[in-house]
Amino acid sequence: MDLVGLGGKPLETAAVYDIYLRPALLARLGAPGAAWDWSLATWPCDGLLAGELGRAPGSWLIQPAYRKPRGDGGLEIQGLRAGNVIPHLPCAPEQTGWAILPPTGVSHAAGHGTRAHWQDVSPS
Repeated sequence: MDLVGLGGKPLETAAVYDIYLRPALLARLGAPGAAWDWSLATWPCDGLLAGELGRAPGSWLIQPAYRKPRGDGGLEIQGLRAGNVIPHLPCAPEQTGWAILPPTGVSHAAGHGTRAHWQDVSPS
């Protein structure tokens, strides 16, 4: 049996579990990469996500978000309004996952605007 302890504020702890620990456990259990490797795909983002302004150069950004349908039938990531993110709760209203933005200047799809990785919120 393995024991893992996660500390921090509830929202931060939920992000660490969903983005790092759950994928590691799924990989260890032999799940296919598509089930746990959020770095395999990127999604378009609708505008700036909360926290995008003023982020340190070279830093990654992880934000609670949700995906919404686009006109072409695809999905795009939509950041939550700052007032909907409550740090002492493990999940924000409307949140269905985490937007993971690489450092500024790193492009995964040239000419396609801002793109982010996506990780679903763990099922309750």
